[in-house]
Amino acid sequence: MSLEFEKLKQERATAFKKLQDSLQSTLGSHRATRLAKAGCRDSGTLLHDDIARRHARMLADDLKAMCESNAGSQDDLRFLTILHAVSPLSCDDALAKSSELERHLLGCLSSARVGCLAAVEFEVVNLSLLRKIKSRSNSETRKLDVLEKIGTPDIASGVLVHLHGVLNFSKAKLDADAFRAELRKEKAWSRSNYQIEIKNFHSGKPLAENLERIASYLTKGGNEPLKYNPGFGRDADSLLDTQIWRGKSGRVENGAEAVPDERGLTIGEIGLLDQIWQRQMATRDDNRGYLIETLEAP
Repeated sequence: MSLEFEKLKQERATAFKKLQDSLQSTLGSHRATRLAKAGCRDSGTLLHDDIARRHARMLADDLKAMCESNAGSQDDLRFLTILHAVSPLSCDDALAKSSELERHLLGCLSSARVGCLAAVEFEVVNLSLLRKIKSRSNSETRKLDVLEKIGTPDIASGVLVHLHGVLNFSKAKLDADAFRAELRKEKAWSRSNYQIEIKNFHSGKPLAENLERIASYLTKGGNEPLKYNPGFGRDADSLLDTQIWRGKSGRVENGAEAVPDERGLTIGEIGLLDQIWQRQMATRDDNRGYLIETLEAP
């Protein structure tokens, strides 16, 4: 009898945990509140604002040191983005994809003699929500199209393993276009035309300012406000607001503040993302294991 009772208790506890993990935060709740509900209050990852700011300052200093020999010129510098893969909602799988990304990139950098300082990033992506947006409007489908090509078919949610960084071509064998072509030869990076992007720096801003902005972007923790990102970068939030919770569901229609944030990561997804960051950061003694670097072009 006692064994059956213990089994029933365990089943109920498991069911309750599953239900709790599936819950979303309420609209307007702060990042710290969302992290606390997921049990990540003191985890020390980039999901925490103070940690992200500290790491951004360190990375800005590193980027400036890397580009010191360029004497303020931005002609040989480029901003790199690689969208590597969408893993299932699994810490082990996401970290394996991260290691694969690092291995491929370091090989390409070495052979082309390109200097680089980059950061691996993890973002929880909700493809079901992006498909919902697509059904209402064709204004932003690029992200969904890419994710479906680099992930498991018909996956509902996953972890986008990707990378942003700065390239220094001052001593490189190849120019930026030729280096992009070399990267595209990697089978994992040839599934979509949008997987590899190499951009010029913002020419209207001083080098130091560009590097500081890049450092902040590279240490934002993936899902910057612990919400799903409808597009790439920091500039697409208003689209999802319009398409989703200001449209058919959410605050306006319900007439109240305390409603689930359809944009928000679930409690379980926040916990998973935090766990991924903890393990990735801990791969270096200084807790900056997300960095990939060849600080000086050989």
